[in-house]
Order: sequence, then structure tokens, then C-alpha cells
Amino acid sequence: NDLTEVVVTGTFGPKTKQNVLFFQRDTGLPQTGVVNEQTWNSITNVYRDLAASITPNYRQYPGFPLQEGDSDQQLEENGQTAGRPIYNLQVFLRAIAYEYEPIPFVVPDGIFGPQTKAAVTAFQRETNLPQTGIVDQQTWDQIVDAYNQVIEFRLNPRNVSPFPNNNQPTTASDSGDHIYF
Repeated sequence: NDLTEVVVTGTFGPKTKQNVLFFQRDTGLPQTGVVNEQTWNSITNVYRDLAASITPNYRQYPGFPLQEGDSDQQLEENGQTAGRPIYNLQVFLRAIAYEYEPIPFVVPDGIFGPQTKAAVTAFQRETNLPQTGIVDQQTWDQIVDAYNQVIEFRLNPRNVSPFPNNNQPTTASDSGDHIYF
């Protein structure tokens, strides 16, 4: 798989175009680098199938609080976990932030730093939990519940057209709310 990670900026840049070309090649679509209706529908179908097949084990509370200064590497070296609970937490918070404006965006890196703490504290504030910035069992469970709701909405969107941008292909240098991959 040649796909590379792309920072979400709302602009269809060169990395996004390259990933579109890889996706088109891997799915047997014409390799144009343009997201037309056929490519969009294929991306949507692959995403839905992938999301539906994911086993939710990574959504389980790690068994101990997560807080600023922790990192997945440190937790693994200390024998506390073999998973990536902080990275997963950051992925959950990032998805939630797309839907809930008061939650700041977090870049998933596996390190519980100030950005992650700010997002956790904002989430706690929005859900009427004690604003500690520490992810205990109750905070984790509410974050996972919110994440599950966001994912459910994304898998089964309401009032969303199957192909955005007024039936115009999405190409390099485009920007706007329809640029998400």
C-alpha cells in the first residue's frame, strides 16, 4: 500500500493528489488524480467497509488513568500496555473535534502533551465531567461513546449528498469542506 499520511488542511494538495492516484490504481479506476463521482463513491464504499470491519478492542479503557507527560512508548517500556492508548485517545478526540467545535484538534502522536490535555479538559467541560485533564475510566468511556456516535454518523450520514461539490470533480488546488481525505 503506497498511501501516505496527509495532514487535513482543507486543501487538495500534491500529497492528496498522489494518494488519489494510488487509490485509483489500487481499485482499478482510471488514474486521473481527480476525485470524480466514481472515485468519490469508491472511497466512500471502501471507508464504510473498513470502518464496519474494525474490531473495537482498541476502544477499551487501558486500566489506568492517562495524563499529561505519558506516552505510548513510555507505557510500553514500563510494561503497562502493549497497545497505543494515547494515540487511540488522540484519534478519538480528533474525530470528535470535527463535530464539536469546542473540542480543539489534536495531532495523534502517542504523546499526552498540552494539546491532548486541552482537548481532554474541553471534552470534560462539554460533558459536565470534572475538568482534570486526566483520562480516567469515566472520561474514557464518554470519549469512546462520543467517538462511536461520530463514526456512526459518518458511516450513515443524514442529508449528505453522495458526491460533493455540485457534481464537479475535485482536483488539485481545490479547497473547502468537501476535502477530507
